[in-house]
Amino acid sequence: MATTLAKRHLFSILNDGPLLFDGAMGSELANKGILPNQCFDELSISRPELIQSIHTAYIAAGANVIQTNTYGAHPIGLERHGLRAETAAINRASVALARAAADGKALVAGSVAEAGNHIANPDVAGSTEQELLDSYAEQISVLREAGVDLLVLESFETLPILKVALQAARDEAADLPVIAQMRFTPSALSEAGMPVGEIAHTLRELGADVVGANCGVDPAAMYPIIQEMRRAIPDSPLSAQPSIGAPRGVE
Repeated sequence: MATTLAKRHLFSILNDGPLLFDGAMGSELANKGILPNQCFDELSISRPELIQSIHTAYIAAGANVIQTNTYGAHPIGLERHGLRAETAAINRASVALARAAADGKALVAGSVAEAGNHIANPDVAGSTEQELLDSYAEQISVLREAGVDLLVLESFETLPILKVALQAARDEAADLPVIAQMRFTPSALSEAGMPVGEIAHTLRELGADVVGANCGVDPAAMYPIIQEMRRAIPDSPLSAQPSIGAPRGVE
């Protein structure tokens, strides 16, 4: 696979040291009173000042990369909110907000996730592989055209679905670096029980430029997961985006 200018730029930056990503968008929106049944992605159109303020705050806190508010903004994810027809508009608006906030101080990563919004989307599990491929391809194509610097495939719990998203990224944005991340349990297994090392090796072989893990576990539990990835793919850049903590049951 050819190394494009965008990929060489990212690898050049990584040669100088690690990049610090922003934190979660969803939890910040919840902190600001956005209800969980709302479409977070659509807020890039209806509440642009809110989304841009979160991006700006993350950059002020030291983030080198900010992720677009497009976590579930693929057609299948937006359909559950009656917004499938707004796929292109929502993704373009989200990239524009992130790009304006970055203002040359941070890279802009296009966020693509398995979930429909911020919770598991039952429509995804019932979709055919072609429907998934078409859905991810539509979103990724818009993200690329709108001007993201890289793509982040994040919070995937199912390797077959992440493979489809990675295929869409190769088809629609072969020139952009792609970070492929999965969620793992504290025992360093995927939700389907696959070991970290096997998944990391598979994603690298399928063309992911950076392999990593995000969400689901706190920093302490994330560390051995990343260690296992390093053993499996010693020459690959890695990404680690843990949750700030873990849920705790009370009564």
